[in-house]
Amino acid sequence: AGKAPNLLRWLLDPTALRPKIANWEEVARYLVPTTYAEILAAGGEPKALGFIEEIMAYPDVPASFRKLRFEDRPAPMLTVDYLVGGKALSVFTTIATLGTPQDITLQEVRIECFFPADERSDALFKSLAARR
Repeated sequence: AGKAPNLLRWLLDPTALRPKIANWEEVARYLVPTTYAEILAAGGEPKALGFIEEIMAYPDVPASFRKLRFEDRPAPMLTVDYLVGGKALSVFTTIATLGTPQDITLQEVRIECFFPADERSDALFKSLAARR
């Protein structure tokens, strides 16, 4: 059985998305400690802590990523800069959660939407959509 798909795993894996993200270190420096803090705040479930150990073991992922330092906090908007066909595609995301779900299985659902962060990326998205 393979590992479940996980964006953070793909982001940090040097054989997956990492080489395709121009600012992977900046993004990881925010996402890893934020995820770690959320896991601890939720009670530190062993499987989730094991996931943190797994991603921290990837090459070039500094141990300092476990701690969210004030100076490492991104500006109000952190972009992810993907390298697509030799061009940079800069996006930002919003994440929606269900605050008071009626079904317990929805408690941890997160819906992430990606948006272009600059005019060049907006134009690239529009040109890709026009091909459909």
